[in-house]
Amino acid sequence: MRVAVAGAGRPADLVAAAARGGAQLLVLPEAPDDAPAEPSDGPWAAALAALAREHGIAVVAGYHELCVTGRYGAALLVDSRGRCLANYRQTHVRPCRGVPRARGHWLTTMPLGSRHVGLLIGYDIEFPEPAAALALAGCDTLLVVGGASDDAPGPLLPARARDTGCWLACSGAEPVIVAPDGCTIHAADGAAGLAVADLMSPAPAAAERRLDRRPRLYQWLVEGDEEPGRPA
Repeated sequence: MRVAVAGAGRPADLVAAAARGGAQLLVLPEAPDDAPAEPSDGPWAAALAALAREHGIAVVAGYHELCVTGRYGAALLVDSRGRCLANYRQTHVRPCRGVPRARGHWLTTMPLGSRHVGLLIGYDIEFPEPAAALALAGCDTLLVVGGASDDAPGPLLPARARDTGCWLACSGAEPVIVAPDGCTIHAADGAAGLAVADLMSPAPAAAERRLDRRPRLYQWLVEGDEEPGRPA
């Protein structure tokens, strides 16, 4: 699968550029703090689905979701036919930064073509546990919708890719795709501001390394948590 990740720009232009480059999936950045909040099936979602359908490319993009339970930083994944596959609410939210947002309560995984993807947003990637949980749930590719709530996570990304054995595609200020070895990095290049890479199958060493984990030693990491979360 060829994946593209984007920085700033008009979504319509970025989707068109990614499709022209042969990408089958585009990761757009988080919504800015001043973006209006809408339901997950509102006008913004309909426009995103129309773009994906027009250009024949799957797209994941950040937006502010308005729901009866609060306002969330969220990411919507639509396929190349404009069908909504997943809606993820950011689970790790900075206090008192920008517009107040509620925290999501589950992690999201989804098969997409030949890949099994996990969704994260901005600040989520600054914690090792969400990425690790998604990998243990079977993900081979982590899609990070970044840019508004993260703190320049660039130095963390190779470690997250290496730890999980997953491809990691992160949009935002510095779009980048990191291979499972943590060393092969595809950065944005060209006027379109896209980073593009063909995702190969992860090496079996990553799965083998997971067999050496000792979960009983790590139980204290979740003891006392309100809700550790569940892959869904």
